[in-house]
Amino acid sequence: MQELSKGLILFSALLSPLAMADWQLNVDLQFSAPVGEQTSQSSIHLSPGEEAIFLESSSSELPLRGSAELLDVNAETVTVAFTVEQLADNGDWVTFAKPIVSTGIDTPAEIAIADDDNQQTLNLAISVSSH
Repeated sequence: MQELSKGLILFSALLSPLAMADWQLNVDLQFSAPVGEQTSQSSIHLSPGEEAIFLESSSSELPLRGSAELLDVNAETVTVAFTVEQLADNGDWVTFAKPIVSTGIDTPAEIAIADDDNQQTLNLAISVSSH
């Protein structure tokens, strides 16, 4: 009986307006390294629990790729996990940063990450809206 009530609670949560909304993520990325700088602006659709690519760069100096996953949505906050990777000299993708950002709906947020050893910086400006 307890399993049935848990299932009903989960089912009703999935039918809530927040869970059924279409989510739009806008990302402005700026990555700086000694070999150059890369900027990108993208707008992607997010579904809870699915990873979406917001950047795939084949730049010879700074090959980067970035993805985002919508982790949680409630009335006050939206939580998004980001992964930004760069191509290493040996051909492997290496994770530069994996920030998790919580922000309000239609409330811009910014995050800056620095790797002082390699003189690299990453700036992300994001906003999430529902449609």
